[in-house]
Amino acid sequence: MDFFGTKNIPVSTDAVAQWLVDALVDAEIESDEEEGTGVWSQIALYLDNGDPVAEVDRFVRGDEDFNEYIADVVRMLLDDTEPVMPHTAVRWLCQYMHQVQVIYSFKPHQALYEEKGWAIFDQVWTNLKKLEPGVVHTQAEGFSNENGDQITWEFPKGSVGDWKMAVLNDEGQWQKFTMDLANLEQRQSFQAGKLPDNVVTADAAK
Repeated sequence: MDFFGTKNIPVSTDAVAQWLVDALVDAEIESDEEEGTGVWSQIALYLDNGDPVAEVDRFVRGDEDFNEYIADVVRMLLDDTEPVMPHTAVRWLCQYMHQVQVIYSFKPHQALYEEKGWAIFDQVWTNLKKLEPGVVHTQAEGFSNENGDQITWEFPKGSVGDWKMAVLNDEGQWQKFTMDLANLEQRQSFQAGKLPDNVVTADAAK
């Protein structure tokens, strides 16, 4: 899972640790941060017994790794062999990448799927996203916009359930709606960048 933020608001390892303390979540953290600087490129999260939960890589605009990461994202979005849909959202995302200032990339380990591991991940992931505006990419799902609505289709075949989605309307605003992932007609409309018929909608949001 990746978070693409537009502000690059500083967050220290101590602040991450405090999120976990405030939530009464026991965890261990390792970081390459020099003490007191608030600058780091990776932190590792562990259960209190030492089992690894996740690594969080941080890439900042101006760094070579950041530029390569953004280039890889754009190539993935524009891949002709496995096209990401809808095209309207892809164009919007390619433009959005020019605004991104920081990337947080989460690499899960086995302990994440335990109850305590998930609690650690959830606290760090949720609090990082609260720091600044940004979009999210989740493998086997796709991108979601700053409002948390799904805007690209990367789900595997056979996906089911209700999902909060959004498509761009003619005014360039996100039209929010709830979609049945198993509904072929709704899926085809979404992938074409159109609001499906007979769905529950919400007011358009910028």
